[in-house]
Amino acid sequence: MGRKTTAACLATLAALAFAAGSGAHARGDEAPHAASRVPARGQAQKALTASNASRWKLKRTLTGHQGAVYSASFFPDGGRVVTSGDDGRVRVWNVRTGRLLHEIEGPGGTVSDVAVSPDGRLIASCTDGDGARVQIWDAADYRLRRTLQGHEEGVFEVVFSPDGRLLASGGRDKVVRLWNVATGRLVRKLEGHDDAVTSLAFAPDGRRLASASGENDDTVRLWDVRTGRVLHTLAGHDDWVTSVAFSPDGRTLASGGRDRRLILWDARTGEKLRELRQPEMVYEIEFSPDGRAVAEAGGGGLVRLHDAQTGRLLSTIRAHREEINEVKFAPGGLSLLTASYDSTVKIWEPAPPSEEKRTPAKWLE
Repeated sequence: MGRKTTAACLATLAALAFAAGSGAHARGDEAPHAASRVPARGQAQKALTASNASRWKLKRTLTGHQGAVYSASFFPDGGRVVTSGDDGRVRVWNVRTGRLLHEIEGPGGTVSDVAVSPDGRLIASCTDGDGARVQIWDAADYRLRRTLQGHEEGVFEVVFSPDGRLLASGGRDKVVRLWNVATGRLVRKLEGHDDAVTSLAFAPDGRRLASASGENDDTVRLWDVRTGRVLHTLAGHDDWVTSVAFSPDGRTLASGGRDRRLILWDARTGEKLRELRQPEMVYEIEFSPDGRAVAEAGGGGLVRLHDAQTGRLLSTIRAHREEINEVKFAPGGLSLLTASYDSTVKIWEPAPPSEEKRTPAKWLE
């Protein structure tokens, strides 16, 4: 998973205080869902090609957050989405209907990131505000399972390892922490960045972790998860590095930043493979499930999809009227989501050929 800096860390905004306990509440008559079914191993991936990625249509808009939405993540089966933002709430939505299923009230302050475990049974969240908490919730009954304390300042990012046994977190205190999900025990601290940790991503095999850092550092570091040793320090940005993401095969690492660069690296050697200059700041990047495309989003409310091998621009989605803080592909499919400062989350899918001439203005409705 690539996962992504949030606009909270870029702007270093003061958290909006919400008087809330650590409770979870069902929405209306919706019963708690069982853990998401994990797609069968070896399930065929739908290929994202130049022909079917040229135009996208808006499938669903999720509204309910009060303030910026900083993070969103699909469950493994693609049927639900979890979101968080400035209002201190974690929300779970039905993708097909757009209905709000549950709302979790956090401990106060901005909920800067959320992540779903690979088996769909857990939700992790973190706060950039009072307490700097990392919390793990049950995805079936939405009760708080564990609070992980150790960060000295606000936390920007949480990400599960591919096997779901570890949770990595990072933020303002410049330290990456690795936690045992089952026990809540701190396994290891990864220290060396000279500024806030803005984004984290595990390699698909779980053996390496990529971390990005802010303006007094501007680097990406590749760590050996087992030993905590730095394998490579990747220097190519000259401003905040806001997002990192591994390709599905683990061979390529992408990084994006406020310097308007999207850089592709050889994840084994640390060699720079390609650099793509973008018109606006890059806040978030994500590879498609088949690895053929890489999406970047940020300033201007636009999402751009590039061919991951050649860097060629495949399409541009005029997704939001304000900056985009998140872009994520649905597992095993073609749809993707975007989350923005405009308080909305949108679900997109490729438009059929008959709809390819639809005007971009309609995508914003």
